[in-house]
Amino acid sequence: VGAGGGFVMLTQWTQIPYTDEIRLFETSLGGLSVPPQAIADRLGMTCDRGFDDLDSFDILIVDNGHLRLGFIRHSGSPVNHCGVCMFSNGSMADMKSALALSFPDLMDGFAEFDEPW
Repeated sequence: VGAGGGFVMLTQWTQIPYTDEIRLFETSLGGLSVPPQAIADRLGMTCDRGFDDLDSFDILIVDNGHLRLGFIRHSGSPVNHCGVCMFSNGSMADMKSALALSFPDLMDGFAEFDEPW
């Protein structure tokens, strides 16, 4: 938290546009108890829309130069939830560290999945 009480971003993220060529299957390693738009709002970004074999979805893909992460919510999923996808060669520890640096207040709501989906 900054001197004025605002949220201070410790990791600089750049938005990557979603395209149909991005593989989503088995990239979601965990979940957060907020929708993707809440993450996008914090970063001053907007979610992209897509559609796959399951349903339509909102997705935000970001890159910090080391990791590329996605935050996805299918239309049929609970409103206050998003899957966290790994689109780079990082580990679960790398992902958790990046999330904790960028969104420390959200980590209590993070749940690691038993297997990727």
